[in-house]
Amino acid sequence: MTNPNRVRNGGFEQSAPPALPPFWSGSGETESGGTQLLGDNNARLSPSENINQVLLPLQTGEQYQFQAAFFRIGPVSTITETIDVDITGILTRKFQIVNIQSDDYIFYNFDFIATGTTASLIITNNSNVDVRVDVVSVKRASPNRVQNGGFEQSIPPNLSPFWTGTGQTFTGDHEQLLGDNYAVLFANENISQVLQPLQVGETYTFEAAFSFNGPSVGAVEVSVTGTPLRSFQAANIITTAYAYYKFDFVATVATPTLTITNNSGVNLNIDVVSVKLA
Repeated sequence: MTNPNRVRNGGFEQSAPPALPPFWSGSGETESGGTQLLGDNNARLSPSENINQVLLPLQTGEQYQFQAAFFRIGPVSTITETIDVDITGILTRKFQIVNIQSDDYIFYNFDFIATGTTASLIITNNSNVDVRVDVVSVKRASPNRVQNGGFEQSIPPNLSPFWTGTGQTFTGDHEQLLGDNYAVLFANENISQVLQPLQVGETYTFEAAFSFNGPSVGAVEVSVTGTPLRSFQAANIITTAYAYYKFDFVATVATPTLTITNNSGVNLNIDVVSVKLA
């Protein structure tokens, strides 16, 4: 089954820099000449600028995923600044700009339920630095088998509901990537939960946003009952910003337990955890 992008000209390849059209409008501009991630062009948003377009029709009640590659240009002056993503009928999603990687593109995403067939997408740079944007998409997404994956239902410092372990949650300090809360695992701590039912024999994708607060050795280990232990090398995980890390696995039991363990020497921030059909 095909899964077409509901964003048209998502990579800005049809645009003639510095113009945004076709499909896009707003106060931002496009550029080329080595600033793009993919293809020839990208968009650039100066402070307070935005880009927007009307999406191709969505199906009401269906789950979709917004994804885009962001690139922060330079340091920020305050930790309260955000990149805001608005889609008609859903709450504004705010990516904390201080936790967006500078000097490199990284993909960032979130899921949402469509509340109507016609929706507009608006990306606004509410920071004091320029932001580059490329490869924007809105596509159908499979349901997340992780409950409370963004820790938004947790009351810090508690992990629950659904999560257990030795880690804890935090809020209010702008160290999260998305929403209000995030989890922190100090050295040798873990979090775990029983996933919602999987279909044995199907392939699923684990994904989570990780950020270390400094260089480290060791590994971030992710286990799913009945599958091999996966170890992300700590030395190769981003520091002081978030990036998404993922792997695929084949379900061997219907109700496995997901466990994330920080076997490194520094604190690990975690946000936006998911397990979905691949």
